[in-house]
Amino acid sequence: AVLAMQKTVDTKAVIRTIEAALALTERPASVAEAAKSATKGREAEGDLSVPMQLARATFWTEDEATFEGSLFLHLTAESHDGPETVLDRLNTPDRFLVLSVADDSPVVLLNKSQIIRVDVPSEAATAQAPTPPTDVERVRLRLINGEQLDGTVRAEGPEGQHRLSGLLNSQSAFLPVQGPARLHLLQKRFISRIIPLQS
Repeated sequence: AVLAMQKTVDTKAVIRTIEAALALTERPASVAEAAKSATKGREAEGDLSVPMQLARATFWTEDEATFEGSLFLHLTAESHDGPETVLDRLNTPDRFLVLSVADDSPVVLLNKSQIIRVDVPSEAATAQAPTPPTDVERVRLRLINGEQLDGTVRAEGPEGQHRLSGLLNSQSAFLPVQGPARLHLLQKRFISRIIPLQS
């Protein structure tokens, strides 16, 4: 759906994208059914756009808003095997995210530069992209809004050279931190300090 909006000028595809998002917000319990139905409808009309899936998340933004929404994710990721993850989508160069939200305007374009934190459920955390050999470090983070979080981060790199500083200084905008029950995806520019904790 997002691919159709970004890479085609086909007005019918854009309208179907918005209609699908509206239908999914009205029936959150049957997201899978709605996605299958939308895919069949596209195939019947000869539409070759890539099918998407919805992933629910909670967003914290710089204007002090907190809300729940669903992102449209590709069934196949570009950078690794398996489906696209919320972290993948956050770390793309796109400036805006297309979200489905339960509101008067159910489709929202959210400026990624304003996102402080995104939380995904623990079951979604297990579906995040597989990683190379890593060292797991316990950390305490303080965000610029005063919030403090404890969790674990995975520092990747050659054997014996896994460094937390390397992970923090990498080009990806968001840092995944596994909390007790949820995966926190934190925009690095809103992290004021990180303290490694004793294991």
